[in-house]
Amino acid sequence: MQNPPPLRPHRLIICAAMFFFIMSAIALTVLLVQAPAELPPGDPGNPDAPGGPGGPGGPGGPGGLGGELAPKTRSAYAIHLAQALSGIALTLLPGFLDRRSRLAIPPLTRSLFAVFLVLALGLGSAWSLSESFALFDKLQHAFSSALLLLLGAGILYNRREDGSTDVWRTVLSGYGFAGTVGVFWEFYEFSVDSLLGLNSQRFLMMDGTPLCGQAALLDTMGDLLTNSLGALGMGIVLVILLLRSSRWVDALLPGIRPARSGLS
Repeated sequence: MQNPPPLRPHRLIICAAMFFFIMSAIALTVLLVQAPAELPPGDPGNPDAPGGPGGPGGPGGPGGLGGELAPKTRSAYAIHLAQALSGIALTLLPGFLDRRSRLAIPPLTRSLFAVFLVLALGLGSAWSLSESFALFDKLQHAFSSALLLLLGAGILYNRREDGSTDVWRTVLSGYGFAGTVGVFWEFYEFSVDSLLGLNSQRFLMMDGTPLCGQAALLDTMGDLLTNSLGALGMGIVLVILLLRSSRWVDALLPGIRPARSGLS
């Protein structure tokens, strides 16, 4: 009887991400069932209550450190549950596309994407760490920009006439792609804030008080700066790797497989 093949590291990472999202979905389902439909006026989760998100000592109020999550309503936990469930689907999506389409996504890149989903969609959104820790949102922006640079470098991959990789053009193309997507993301946040009355760009305090001057721009400018630094860091790493060996092209960069003969 043959021994089963060893589980590869990228599969371990993806399995760990799946386990995290499944357990999160179970825990959030329990919290959803136990949560109230509405919070009473004196509850700490109420924006104007002492210790609440916008009250004295709350995350958005005077003296707030944001270290503790406020109670949530049933509808809020329903949104978080949907985020955890979508994390399961998105974790499986790159592998599905790699097997079922001409899109080639290297295992290492799939693993990085799974880690990003756990940080952003899992810890940041489903478990609201972005609300508790201001720097967590910036970590997500840096990580996403690094992945976008890999995606852009794969899409805009450049070769010289002799068939070798044009490293600088490839990486600069990826950097431009990551920066462009980051700018359009800020356009999206501005649009939903304007049309739906949200606070994605954090120009309002938690109690609804509008920020003024540079304080209203800090979140957006911080996001753009973090996007640039995250893409720059990955770009430097990618340049070093590609100059050392062309095998990193297939190990890191997504691409399109050539069409099979006889297929349109």
